[in-house]
Amino acid sequence: MDYNGDHGSDHKRKRSTFTSNSSENEGPEVESRHGGDGQDGEHRPVKRRACNECRQQKLRCDVVQQPFAACSRCRRLQLECRIEPNFRRVAKRTENAEMQREIVELRRLHANSLRQGSPQQGSFSPMPKQAEQYSPPIHMSGIEPHRASSEARLRPITPAVQDIEPATNAFMPPTTDEETFDTQFIGNVTLSGDRIAHLFHLYFIHYHPFLPLLRPDQTPGQYFALSPLLAWTVILISARRFPPDPSLFESLCSPFMSLLWSTLAEVPQSYHVVQALCLFCTWSIPTSNSLNDPVFMITGLMMQTAMQQGLHQPRNAQDFMRQRVVLGDDVIEDRVKTWAACNIVAQSVSTGNGQPPIVRYNRMLQTLSSTESEYKLPDEIRIRLQIENFCNNVTKGLYINAPNKYEPKDAAEKATMVSVLGREFQAMEMEFGGRLSLINTLHLRAAEIHLRYSAFFDAESVTTYQKGLISLYYATTNFLNCALSLKGSPNLIYSGAYILQMVVSAAFALLKLLNSSFGTHVDLEHGKQLFNETLDAIKRMSVKSNDRAMRLAEVLTRLWTAAGKGEAISPGRETDSSLQMQVRCRMSMSHVYDSVWRWREFRDRGRKPQKRGGPESTAAEPPSTQQQPPMIGPLPLNASILPDAQDIPLGGFATPTMDNGLMEIDWMLDGLVDFPYEWDTVP
Repeated sequence: MDYNGDHGSDHKRKRSTFTSNSSENEGPEVESRHGGDGQDGEHRPVKRRACNECRQQKLRCDVVQQPFAACSRCRRLQLECRIEPNFRRVAKRTENAEMQREIVELRRLHANSLRQGSPQQGSFSPMPKQAEQYSPPIHMSGIEPHRASSEARLRPITPAVQDIEPATNAFMPPTTDEETFDTQFIGNVTLSGDRIAHLFHLYFIHYHPFLPLLRPDQTPGQYFALSPLLAWTVILISARRFPPDPSLFESLCSPFMSLLWSTLAEVPQSYHVVQALCLFCTWSIPTSNSLNDPVFMITGLMMQTAMQQGLHQPRNAQDFMRQRVVLGDDVIEDRVKTWAACNIVAQSVSTGNGQPPIVRYNRMLQTLSSTESEYKLPDEIRIRLQIENFCNNVTKGLYINAPNKYEPKDAAEKATMVSVLGREFQAMEMEFGGRLSLINTLHLRAAEIHLRYSAFFDAESVTTYQKGLISLYYATTNFLNCALSLKGSPNLIYSGAYILQMVVSAAFALLKLLNSSFGTHVDLEHGKQLFNETLDAIKRMSVKSNDRAMRLAEVLTRLWTAAGKGEAISPGRETDSSLQMQVRCRMSMSHVYDSVWRWREFRDRGRKPQKRGGPESTAAEPPSTQQQPPMIGPLPLNASILPDAQDIPLGGFATPTMDNGLMEIDWMLDGLVDFPYEWDTVP
């Protein structure tokens, strides 16, 4: 930085980095303008330049040029005091980034040496615990990649960065050469740059169409720079079905969850972490039972983090930051899309788990469908947002404050609400017309069965009871036919957990309807065929052995056989209590939990099949008396060994053949879902 000897007090220190850099670059030109006129120097002020060290720190310097004498600061700190005309000040951000790259490289070398064998003593210092979880990528962008702080990842957050690099795109970090993308590791898993690129490619082909949140034109290195959690989330999702390494998904699950929780513990977050949570909650890690599934809890964290980042107010992000923020249009669009995706995912998770919604449909989201809105969403996201908003209206109108049973006195109010929501659904369907993609068509059909499941809450004496069941049956078959048609691109096996939950719930609905007196009103053969195809689809959607999809497919097979395989129908009965539910606390998913929990009513009463002579009695014994657990397939049931039908109360699937079937599936149902109370206390 230049200082004028006679008028130094009149020159104030420049605070802007951009201005100071400009003054440094213009130093030689200023001298040429002052000294190039050939006039006597007595009429010009004496030009004095600070030494390199003082210029680097932006400090006042008292160096003497002629004769040269080191400045007092350099003498005190024992620094080399030099003056170079072409000296350029190095920004502290760049210097820190260089040091960070060296640290990352040392960590990578240390991890490689640990995998290859014990390192030489004294070669490296022990790695921090956090460094063992994952390795940040090496980038030349000056971004601190290992931190979850939004200030370290987002270029538009700090005004000084905008002054230094005004031409840099605020959304996208500097382009990294994909050929030099380094190997990454998380936990004990190491992935080469080529494999990571392959996994990203598979994600954008198979999974991205179901939730088009990310930008396919960005490289894996750029996503690692934005958020390591986001990049590893993409890799984890692609690894769900990765033929070159089928064990990769299992290997990634544990270290990924460690990375997720450690990232959430760092505050503040960037909104790219919110994007990672959106994707994870859509394609969550399968669990064997509902108690071990953290997705609903993580969904709440996702919504809170998004609001903490101000995503619900995209134009007023500075109100949620410590510093003034100037966001580009591309960043604002991405933040709007992320906030819309948060509500889409939150609604689908709530619907699929039978929980109250935790969405925040603010005014900004409600106006996105209008042509006059200042924010624009991709059509896929915009249409999906409208569908999920409808699901939210259904939940609030029919399920949240629903009574235990709609008696005739309450039926009129409920019928009016169903009629209003039905007209809203038809209007939405007509508005979309033929512009719906296959994926959004599937979600539209899922929204319809979410509405029609309310028929299970009606009492048999309600006049609209049969009409509601008929509407439910056709909505269920339409949804399943739509889901089963996704065999090419997109393929049903790449859909998220929400679609799996809706397919399972539709299968349970078919199971209840076809094995009741209502089955006399529909085509039983078509229903049986559709049920079998649905079971096959659920098995194909399973990601790993013994996950809930595989276990529920086995349960459905056993329950179907035990309930009579669509033949245990009483056409002479005017009402059928087998469709009535005792579990009513899980919104539109209540019939699923009610069906699964029916077996406990019999198990707790200690009912045992009557053993009589013959080979059939041995085949019907519970799995506890056999060496091997029962495999999927028809049960060899025999009516001669069953208890009297009059001793078994009807309800759900409580048919005369139900006791044996439920004994057989006890090992599969155990731990699948749990309530904190006994069956007898269920309302």
